[in-house]
Amino acid sequence: MNQQATIYGLAFLEAGKAWTEIRQYNPLRMNRAAGIGVRANLPMFGLLGVDWGYGFDPVDDPIQFPDANKGQFSFTIGQQF
Repeated sequence: MNQQATIYGLAFLEAGKAWTEIRQYNPLRMNRAAGIGVRANLPMFGLLGVDWGYGFDPVDDPIQFPDANKGQFSFTIGQQF
């Protein structure tokens, strides 16, 4: 069994949106984001990750989500998919 930690960096691009009705669907109106992250696979604990992402598109409700277009951090424990 390998007892060494593995650490690596990553960069990502993503796009997505949620609509309340199928007729609102428009693949050209998705919200886009990009970011960077670091993953550490620790033998005694598992996968840990920290990501920072930045959204490029304005949000639908800036009053409810005033910080949505600023950079956001994310912390991950374990494999997601």
